[in-house]
Amino acid sequence: MDEAVDEAYEVTGKDIDEIQFHGGRGDAMEPEIETVESPGPPWRKTVTPRGIMPSAVMPFIVDGSTADVRCSITYKGKVIKEGEGRHMIAAGGCVAVSPVAGRPPGPRRPRARDG
Repeated sequence: MDEAVDEAYEVTGKDIDEIQFHGGRGDAMEPEIETVESPGPPWRKTVTPRGIMPSAVMPFIVDGSTADVRCSITYKGKVIKEGEGRHMIAAGGCVAVSPVAGRPPGPRRPRARDG
């Protein structure tokens, strides 16, 4: 499964020192992490992960006491993951399962209903 999908990452807030994200390089089990230092808010990036590579955007703040930060991952106009504040930072940012993971290849067939 090597299907490519376009996703949008967004990070807003203040005092963000660095943003790391999966941009589509590497492979699903070992994605290459790309880094942006001293990003100006709001930071937005459209990426193209391939296959079952997880979607991930991870903001870092040296002084975590402020934690005025929010991240989101959008696929086909729908937010599939979002987080904010210290809890989001402690959890490693916004990480979502690939939109193509678990989806069967080809057209979907209707499921038989139990009678």
